Amino acid sequence: MGVVVLLAAVTGAVALSGGGSDPDRPNPLAGFNMTKLRSIDVCAAMNDPLVDSLGEWERKPAFGDWGSCNATAGGYSITVDVERIDGFRDSSRKVSGVPVLENPAAADNQCDRALLPAAADPQFGIVVRVGAAHQGSADELCRISDEAAAELARNLTVKVPQLQNFRGSLARHDPCAVVDTITLKLSIGELVHGAPDLLHTCKWVAANTVTVYLWTHTPPDEQKPIHFDFGGGNTVDVDEAEMKSTSCTRHGVYRPATDGRPSEVVTVSVAGSSVGEHPELRCLGARQILQNILDNLPKVSR
Repeated sequence: MGVVVLLAAVTGAVALSGGGSDPDRPNPLAGFNMTKLRSIDVCAAMNDPLVDSLGEWERKPAFGDWGSCNATAGGYSITVDVERIDGFRDSSRKVSGVPVLENPAAADNQCDRALLPAAADPQFGIVVRVGAAHQGSADELCRISDEAAAELARNLTVKVPQLQNFRGSLARHDPCAVVDTITLKLSIGELVHGAPDLLHTCKWVAANTVTVYLWTHTPPDEQKPIHFDFGGGNTVDVDEAEMKSTSCTRHGVYRPATDGRPSEVVTVSVAGSSVGEHPELRCLGARQILQNILDNLPKVSR
């Protein structure tokens, strides 16, 4: 058994360095469309340390939001995010058949690698970020990032852990498909297609910019003392800051927090280039879109 494990580790290391890799080997993550990517329990994929040379986790993987997890080992932070990989470039390397990309614009004292799943537009990837609080060499940071990406790729090709209760969760929904086009058109001025901005975020850009977020979040306690009644049942409450802002945001709880599970929340933001004569209309648009989404989503119990 030990020989098999050792052989697998050596094979993975060779593939990542570019030597001995099979360019014709199919990408085992080729079936990872957006629904599959949204389903991944990233922290579960990091249960075991990703870099043997750093030892056990000093701080075990901690859930940030769907598609995001971070931990520390050996004085290094290791974060895995499923996100857009605009700006990443092909490294001409593979691990376990998965193409590995690199980020030439990584932050200082950080090295990023991305595992490339199915082709998509815009392109999303599974990003491994390694950083250090102390000043470390770029070569060392990237060596650790390479090892972490290789181990994560092997984990995902063996078994893809799924978010708990994914089928009944807000996490499974496409944020670009949860609101009807008629309701959107009232706020953005014309019919345009939304594009995924983040894993659980969609953005429509036209006369106004509408952004829909699906996430785990504790919404703020909203106090809105200024009341507007537009007639026909169209009312909205705003505050003074919103009257002076070029954007307006509304939050709605889809699933309340229970048994240690965080709330699942829909957030809608409507932004324009200027305040204009009636900034309260942006808040009305945000409220109407939010209500439309909550009405369209499947009903859930606590």
